[in-house]
Amino acid sequence: MKKRRVPELLIFAGIFLSAMVCGRAQTTVHSPITVPLHFTPTNSGADKLGIWVGIGSGATPQLFEFDTGGTGFYAAYSPVSGVSPWWGGGVTVNASQQIHTAYDSGLNYFGNVAQGAVSIFASGNSTTPSVITAPTTQIGQMNQIEKINPSNGATTQLWTSSGNATASPPIDGAFYGDFGMNLAYNMGNFSSGITNLIGQMNFGSGVTPGFRIHADFAGKTASLKIGLTAGDTASPTAKYFKMNADAQAPEGATMPVSGLDYYSQQLFNADIEIQRSGHPPLVSTGVGMTPDTGASTTLHNTQLSPGGLPTEYASLIDWSNEQQNAGQLKDHLAFTLTGTTTSNQTVGIGNFTTNNVVNGGNVMVQNNRPNNTTYYLNTGISLFYQYDLIYDMQAGVIGLDVIPEPSIGALLLLGAVGLVFLRMLRSKRKA
Repeated sequence: MKKRRVPELLIFAGIFLSAMVCGRAQTTVHSPITVPLHFTPTNSGADKLGIWVGIGSGATPQLFEFDTGGTGFYAAYSPVSGVSPWWGGGVTVNASQQIHTAYDSGLNYFGNVAQGAVSIFASGNSTTPSVITAPTTQIGQMNQIEKINPSNGATTQLWTSSGNATASPPIDGAFYGDFGMNLAYNMGNFSSGITNLIGQMNFGSGVTPGFRIHADFAGKTASLKIGLTAGDTASPTAKYFKMNADAQAPEGATMPVSGLDYYSQQLFNADIEIQRSGHPPLVSTGVGMTPDTGASTTLHNTQLSPGGLPTEYASLIDWSNEQQNAGQLKDHLAFTLTGTTTSNQTVGIGNFTTNNVVNGGNVMVQNNRPNNTTYYLNTGISLFYQYDLIYDMQAGVIGLDVIPEPSIGALLLLGAVGLVFLRMLRSKRKA
């Protein structure tokens, strides 16, 4: 490791003093910190996970979507006094650095890069944050949010520089932005460093850098554990898989502050087998998996799957439009996921039978979306209902640890729970 030069020491001293001016210094994680996540009703008819966050000093915590499929933190903002109180003081905005982020759901955010400390709270009533990031943290200050209907192209304004454009919060009627937990590097106009906030924290010697997500669907309790111990990284009940490096990150690029590596949106690989009675199974190996708390289970870009798989897939899909770019798997299909662990063992991840009994299907299919050109499976939130997901960012490993007392949600892996999310697909798309 290179010795730190004197100018670098001065920079870090300045950062520390800036944080003190904002009221509190940034958090160094010496032991695990657990922050509650909140099951929140949305206008999609489904509960999603929310997290309470404030930006800068003197901010009032607000609820944002906790989204493991998105990258970086993007928060609605208005310059009108009192309209966006989750933005506090001590925030620097680069008015010349305009940004645009888009999601497969049709949501589009427009705004500017901002820099400031981000505070995570246990609830909206908390006055003391559980975690504070560095004051140099890059975030998106978004003054316009709209949604484009993928069927007809109609645009609905959800947020403007004056505030809410509808009677409800702009994101699913519940949230004021996206708290992205994806570990990818943002390309293009996202090279400003708007990346995973937890990955930008300081971790002490007593913990392993990373986080653990727990979601009990039946009990409606969830949490984010920041900082890992041996109980997380070497659990006898967990299955561990290598995380895929982010091939789009520039050589040598690492996360700010922590120096941790970036990882792909398709975080690990697994094999898919789909069996229809009386027919040979469709087998697809080494498929990228995107664990996504903000989505339903969705196969993306089956037309780009290798070999003869596009034809095999076509016979298993009920298309919802003539363009054959949206649909769902037919019912009564045996769907199985397996993977190879870091100890080179082949293990089951999940299996279920598709059942299209509720307004669609429990495995959606989405093809031919602009700028989304990879064949992969978005597991949706259902994966989190069967397993605690452990993101070991130091070793580059993701763990799936069986919840000790499986709730009803554990029986619905990649299945019926995902139905209520139907077209609320939030897998991040870079624009």
